[in-house]
Amino acid sequence: MPRTADHDARRAQIRDGVRSVALDAGLASVTIARVAGASGVSVGLVQHYFNSKEALLEHTYRHLVDTLEERVDRRVERAEAHQARIEQIIVEALAELLPLDRRRRDDAYLLAAFDAMALDNDSMLPAAADRQRWLHRRLAGAVANGKECGEVAPDRDVDTAARTLSAAAQGLTLQGLIDPTRSRRAALLAALRLPAAEIFAGRCHRA
Repeated sequence: MPRTADHDARRAQIRDGVRSVALDAGLASVTIARVAGASGVSVGLVQHYFNSKEALLEHTYRHLVDTLEERVDRRVERAEAHQARIEQIIVEALAELLPLDRRRRDDAYLLAAFDAMALDNDSMLPAAADRQRWLHRRLAGAVANGKECGEVAPDRDVDTAARTLSAAAQGLTLQGLIDPTRSRRAALLAALRLPAAEIFAGRCHRA
């Protein structure tokens, strides 16, 4: 009987095929046959793991989101270990969403393409909604922590502040993808720091 690791490796191989096709020709060009070719496996094997293209795309989307969340969590953990201000932690975490290098640009492109697809695809919409809720929850938690330590004003609305930061990061991501020549790394980071500095304007009283 095949081991679980073998199944995981096969799924990863197929996901890589989806990524290759999507980055080369666009997400709309993804088909079972093209993914099989890009993955170096048979069409039958792809269909063994995924009974439809929609199931394959949803699996790839959710794995991409999970990977991004893990990167953000690691970034936050490293910054917290260095006792950074919450403002700085937020900027570093949200920078993982921005197309600042090749890896992050590819991921940002794929996420944007999946999000756009989800608007017209009921099977994909829950994954997109989960991603938005995760981002909002993490940002709202950071703002609430900021209020406790003094970086955020006591009368600041947590929900609105979290939405502001989320909108800034996701808007800058689209700008960086659509017009990269005018959205250099320094410009994107400077624009991201602006709302973070305004929201986390206080001084933390914790040691």
